[in-house]
Amino acid sequence: MKPSLWVSGGGGPTANADEQKARVAAEAARIRPVAEAANKIGCTVGLYNHGGWFGEPENQIEIIEALRAGDAPVTNVGIVYNQHHGHVHAGRFRELLARMKPYLQVLNLNGMFADGEARGLKIAPIGTGEQDLELLKVVQESGFDGPFGILNHTQLDAEDRLRDNIVGLEWVAAKLDGKDPGALPRMKTWEAPAAAPKAAAAPSGVMPHDPSVVAALAAEAKGEGASAANGARVFTRHTLACISCHKVGEHGGNVGPALSKLGSEKTHEQIAESLLWPQHVVQPEFRTVTVVTADGASRRGYRERDDDATIVLRDPASGARETLAKADIGFAMAAAGTDTAIETADVALMDDDPRKLAEFVRLSRTTRSVLWQNIVLAIGIKAVFLVLTMTGHATLWMAVFADMGTSLLVVFNGMRLLRHYGSASSSA
Repeated sequence: MKPSLWVSGGGGPTANADEQKARVAAEAARIRPVAEAANKIGCTVGLYNHGGWFGEPENQIEIIEALRAGDAPVTNVGIVYNQHHGHVHAGRFRELLARMKPYLQVLNLNGMFADGEARGLKIAPIGTGEQDLELLKVVQESGFDGPFGILNHTQLDAEDRLRDNIVGLEWVAAKLDGKDPGALPRMKTWEAPAAAPKAAAAPSGVMPHDPSVVAALAAEAKGEGASAANGARVFTRHTLACISCHKVGEHGGNVGPALSKLGSEKTHEQIAESLLWPQHVVQPEFRTVTVVTADGASRRGYRERDDDATIVLRDPASGARETLAKADIGFAMAAAGTDTAIETADVALMDDDPRKLAEFVRLSRTTRSVLWQNIVLAIGIKAVFLVLTMTGHATLWMAVFADMGTSLLVVFNGMRLLRHYGSASSSA
């Protein structure tokens, strides 16, 4: 038995084609060492859609194609698609599945509802969702024959939830075969909502930010029906999995900010906005950063400390901290790099060719040598002229030479660097 290593990521939308290209290249560089290490022991790597830019199948396909290209192709990377993170994809699931199929390693099934995540029905047993029959029919017609997965992803008993999923899957499978299985059997870990949740209070994952929706929800939360107990029930509801990422008191995860003091630190409007658009405002300490090491490996995590010598990253899932030494000189790819990367780098490679680094180092050393020569030459001539002046031996022509002559000597000596231009161009 060989395990498959699942890798997730995040990130907001890219602004343009250049940023998209740079993001794909950075993610491919991050995943490459993981994939190469996995390949040595016969394992595969799956890109896990966990929301954000990285969770979009089209972007994952670009990353996989980037890994497969070049002189050292990586071919053991595919896609692990999770339906519970794909409620917003339901309307174009047929198209996405067709594109993902050549790369698809595992399809993790889930009970699917229209705007399920926004309605608090993110995670549900198979068979309970109003879209299950339609989506599984798409899977059946696509010819994808597995493997399929079922995730608990709740605080409920894993065995009970697995049995409920199997019961629901058998019920839907009977319908796909044209049989009448009767009513859906009662499940141990699931109760259908008494009434459909109000979709108006929570926008779908593709709705643009709307302050009026935030204000309406905040006003409703201040009303007579507001209840802290209801809030606690929502927070621990297994279909939302809030407690998996956020901690209240001693309970919960560390992926996102702790919420124990949320009521005193945030306004009603800020809380409502974070529920509907969690990526709209992200605290600096919870923004994921990517660091590329000298050996080409990538590290991702939360920036916990950053000084002139080191940067400390904290893994969002495990909380493990890693201290990395900073480079003396920062390089950026001028064509593929983002504006921020280019502005903060010490050196920009205009044609994105890392082979130029050796030429850059050689030219830098030569330039430093010429600079010191010019400094010594200029100060030396001035010092000699000063001594001659004090002893009464200086003449007018000596003064002209000490001034203009020194300037010309420095310029001509510096022009020797131009001979390196031809060799740098020919090495491209």
